[in-house]
Parts: sequence; C-alpha cells; structure tokens
Amino acid sequence: MEKAADHFNNDSLTEFIKDPEKVKQYLDGRDLLDLLTDFPPESFDPSSIMHTLRKLPARQYSISSSYKANPDEVHLTVATVRYHTYGRDRCGVCTGEIADRVKPGDIVNVYVHKNPNFKFPLDDQTPVIMIGPGTGSRHSEVISKKEKS
Repeated sequence: MEKAADHFNNDSLTEFIKDPEKVKQYLDGRDLLDLLTDFPPESFDPSSIMHTLRKLPARQYSISSSYKANPDEVHLTVATVRYHTYGRDRCGVCTGEIADRVKPGDIVNVYVHKNPNFKFPLDDQTPVIMIGPGTGSRHSEVISKKEKS
C-alpha cells in the first residue's frame, strides 16, 4: 500500500497508511480492484499501477492421475475457490482462471516440483491413501471467519 500511495497521489491513501493496524485489517481479503476503487489514483497511469504489483507466486497442485494408467496425460483435481466479500463476487486467482477461462485444447504452462520429503513405503505391497489438500485454502478459512457482506 505504501508503493500505491507513492504512485496514486491520493491524499486519503497517504493518510490511511499511517495506521499500520488499519492497513493490516484492510488488506485481509481485498485485492487491487478494491484498492483502486477505495483509493483511486489522481491520474490513471497503468505503468504507475504496474510498479505497485509484485509477481504472483506459482500455484502448486497435486497430480491426481497415474503415469501407469495415462502415460501421456497429467490430471489435476482442482476445486474452484469462489466467495463473496466486500460487496463483490470473487474467485481464486488460478482456480478461477482454470474454471472460467481455460478451454479444452488450450495450452497452459506448468512445471513439476518434486518434494524430496515424499517417500513411498519400502514394501510396495503396502496400501497407500494419498490426499492432496491443495495450497490455496487460506481464503476459505478467512472468509468463514468474516461476516459476508
């Protein structure tokens, strides 16, 4: 928000960021569109807004398919995060993209991240149940604690 205040030339935002507790409370569950709506830049310069953004971290999903069953395919099980807060319908950054915009046949960039701590039992006859709970569950936890408006 300090970067935004430097680029937005919005007096209300400049005053608002002086209270760290208010800023922390404001940021919880809000995004760039909220910031632009609540503290509009004096002059809208897209390049200035770009200076306030950080690169989005990669999203990690668990593979839910078997190489033996489908050697030429990778399947993911993705639950789309959707919720309503601060007067708007919202969705997860990547799950929303996958569910609403990616069409069959589209190409998406992926990478494989190996977990060096993941090990199968030494005895390959040992039954295994694997659960991939995902990495983006924070929004659902936060929203369940808030009063939805």
